[in-house]
Amino acid sequence: MTKNQTAAAMEADVAERRPLPRWAITCASLACMLVLWEIFGRDNFFLEVQDQGLEIQKPVNRGLVRLSRELEIPLVATNDCHYLTRADSRAQDVLVCIQTNRTISDPNRMHFSTDQFYFKTAEEMARVLGELPERLAWPVEIATRCEVRCEPAAGPFRAVQVPAGVGGIQGFPARASRVAVEIGGPGRGRRRPPKSTWPLALPAGRQ
Repeated sequence: MTKNQTAAAMEADVAERRPLPRWAITCASLACMLVLWEIFGRDNFFLEVQDQGLEIQKPVNRGLVRLSRELEIPLVATNDCHYLTRADSRAQDVLVCIQTNRTISDPNRMHFSTDQFYFKTAEEMARVLGELPERLAWPVEIATRCEVRCEPAAGPFRAVQVPAGVGGIQGFPARASRVAVEIGGPGRGRRRPPKSTWPLALPAGRQ
């Protein structure tokens, strides 16, 4: 069998596959949930609901509410936070483009379809998930069970040393841009430039 025949057979196999019926997915999900319930204990297992304005969340949340009532498992209202405020959604979009080597004008880029992935206030959470007030009370209860200590990191940011011959801090952006073009500029080349051209002086052990 040639490579083309093998590829065609694989494509035909994928085309013949059908998604699992809803009842099978429901049964599998329920089985997984009951296993976790058994592992963590009745008082330490919760169902999480979110609402960032996504259409797919509506039927999921309805199903979670039904399971919560039938199995008496508490519902916890949370929000998936990727940035601090709603106004930061544009900056997040740009950041994802940088991380994935895409542009804002690319319709197929990875991006959030709403601007609701931010740290919401209690009032904002109540507006979107306040039909059952106990949903909003549980996160506070869970937080009281946790003991987390966040010690400030000593020197979290490395010292930036401008290499000699760059022209001081004023000439640094231009030098950094030239190196960026070498790495991923036109043609998106991936050639790594010599260390002598790196714009930052990296700490020992990280070069």
